[in-house]
Amino acid sequence: MANQSQPLTHLDEPGAWLMTAGSALGLLVALIDYFWRGDISHTRGVLLVIVSSALLLGAALLLAIRAPHGGLGATLVALAGLDILATGFAAWMLEANWLLGLMIVAAVGWIINVFFDAQTKSVVRKYSPRLQESPR
Repeated sequence: MANQSQPLTHLDEPGAWLMTAGSALGLLVALIDYFWRGDISHTRGVLLVIVSSALLLGAALLLAIRAPHGGLGATLVALAGLDILATGFAAWMLEANWLLGLMIVAAVGWIINVFFDAQTKSVVRKYSPRLQESPR
């Protein structure tokens, strides 16, 4: 008999919440970098990072709160991963070390979300015959 799946709570997605925290703080750092006097203030690169951090925050919140199933969830996870990589690369090019560190935090959250979160585990169990309980 297969396990009866229980409804997931919001705390069953710690990787998505870590992505949310990293992207929210990254957005805050990017806004500070844009308005603070410095080498990268008021540049288009920081504006791009602000937009990408806001998009990542939206995707991470959706994954953390709602945890969509199927193709939408897989697409959001894939796009969030690409966004983390691109924002981290832009932070590296802008020499915004705090933002780069926060994108590393978001990347760790993404890895946890993909490999360890409850939603992912339930989908893997559903479609992997080796992980389902044997009827014996």
